[in-house]
Amino acid sequence: MAGPEAKIEQKVCREALRLGVRNLKLNVQGQTGWPDRMFLIPGGKPFFIEFKRPGGEIRPKQEYIHQVLRHLKYQV
Repeated sequence: MAGPEAKIEQKVCREALRLGVRNLKLNVQGQTGWPDRMFLIPGGKPFFIEFKRPGGEIRPKQEYIHQVLRHLKYQV
């Protein structure tokens, strides 16, 4: 990990773990467009985060994944 996004991501993941929230990195090779991390909130509620640098743009594949998640009734 390097850069401003990665530093924030590391801090968020450490704090989540401190609070008892596990997380998974979702950037599986060939599976682009998904959020960076899925956090497993106690009680069975997944929470997704896409880390962007200030002014970062959403790529077309990410917009498509947002549509998929909205269709499944997730807040995006």
